[in-house]
Amino acid sequence: MELELKRKFFNNCRLDQPLNPQDPFYYPFDQRELRGLDCVKRMADTIRLSEENTWQLFTGLRGSGKTSEFERLTGLLKASGHCVVCVHAENEGWIDKSQPLKFGDVLFIVCFALQKDLPLLGKAVEWFEDVSRRFWNSLNSEIQLEKLGISATVPGGLGPELEVKFKSEPTFRQQLNQRLAATPGALKKHVHQFVQEVGLKLSAHSGKLVLLIDDLEKYAETFVKRSEHEDYVRDVFLNHSELLRVPCHVVYTIPPFMAQHGAELGVIYSGDLSFLPMVRVQSRTGSPEAAGVKALVEGLRRRVNLEQAFVDAEGAPRVLAEKSGGYLRDLLRLMRECLMLCSDKPDELITPAIVERAVKRVQNEYRESLLQEHRPLLAQTHESHEYPLSTQNRDLFGDLIRSHMLLRYHNDREWYDAHPLLWESLARLTDFVQG
Repeated sequence: MELELKRKFFNNCRLDQPLNPQDPFYYPFDQRELRGLDCVKRMADTIRLSEENTWQLFTGLRGSGKTSEFERLTGLLKASGHCVVCVHAENEGWIDKSQPLKFGDVLFIVCFALQKDLPLLGKAVEWFEDVSRRFWNSLNSEIQLEKLGISATVPGGLGPELEVKFKSEPTFRQQLNQRLAATPGALKKHVHQFVQEVGLKLSAHSGKLVLLIDDLEKYAETFVKRSEHEDYVRDVFLNHSELLRVPCHVVYTIPPFMAQHGAELGVIYSGDLSFLPMVRVQSRTGSPEAAGVKALVEGLRRRVNLEQAFVDAEGAPRVLAEKSGGYLRDLLRLMRECLMLCSDKPDELITPAIVERAVKRVQNEYRESLLQEHRPLLAQTHESHEYPLSTQNRDLFGDLIRSHMLLRYHNDREWYDAHPLLWESLARLTDFVQG
């Protein structure tokens, strides 16, 4: 395959590239319920139908399309007349993955989100500068932010200066959270009053306020003191939920390991935790799901001209879709492996042998990450499609779902399976145990 063509296809398959629903690479898997019921439409309907404020949580594996679906949620809500503030906190520099998540981080991100996005809405929020200045000054007077080196007299006011230090000085953020831990009620009072005032003013001009806060799940992606970081995430969303339930509609993203607390979260927040599942490449009974495989192939076709890339433009992409387990990130990863293994000669394309080699390369990476204590749990889950959740298995659940060895699917209810690239290893383990 010509080098320029390979380069084009390779870059079309970037692994962590969020897509807007209007992007030509975007594929609408939820139109035919290939991931179960459309959780994004469900979140939108919860907001559109409720006369009271709602607080919802959204999660899924990294690279499964959460950010793209957040963009779709934004479009659905704007179309129904809501004033939507959607921010990607990591892109804004508000995420520090070296530090555990604290409730103060979330509430300040809410404030920074309003501070950043509302002025962009134009004349309808000419009042926002005054509201914002009064909020920051009242917060400063109660918890004395100036003792941390913040000056309310600089141009732009206290809020913008605090945001700069929040993003660039980890020590400042630690000191800020220590101060807030002693006075959580004060922070809640002022932030909630701020959000309520903004929401009331917006409702008279631009529709009800909705906050979509993306990337909070990335606080638990660190490999340093991971279990400690996960404990802090649990503490924030379970024990300090009343602080996060600000007086407007809001959706937060959270790490997928929190799915094990779904019942508790469903009581605290507005409905079930929304989990973006894999595209079904097989049913819960193990039979092939041709519609899901076909959709993944069509999604790949939007990025790669299959006839220009493969000797077998029908069968080879289907193999990649099946081996991906319906995990879009791994489908793109397998495609990239095929491109790297293919010759630069113009008359040579990706052969079935190259596809097999690409699958084995990614398969070996999964096998090397498979710890001994993971094997029995994954084998049992592969057999029953139920994860045996227990106190002992709780931390392993987080490890397995974060490492993508455990995949979640939806029909009328959720179910789990091991990644297809591990099935061969797990089958040998099952045979050994049964023998």
